[in-house]
Amino acid sequence: MEASVSPCIVASDVGRGQQQYYAFLDVPQGGDDKFAKCEEWSDYRAMLLDRFSGWCPAVLERLECTKPEAGTEPSTLNPDSFKMT
Repeated sequence: MEASVSPCIVASDVGRGQQQYYAFLDVPQGGDDKFAKCEEWSDYRAMLLDRFSGWCPAVLERLECTKPEAGTEPSTLNPDSFKMT
């Protein structure tokens, strides 16, 4: 069975009114995906707002409060490395 990661957001309170979150997207190997390429948006924040549109208000509020320059950047995780044995 091939590993897959459904889109999700994981968030935590880091104190002093600050929060951090990680947005996970299922992207084909090689990154051939419009969300991974992020060419249709001005920044990653705008892409995430588009990708997670329709999600619950708490998720959208967290994304809307993010400053575009706040360090949103792509990272690659290999879901095969998370296989349970």
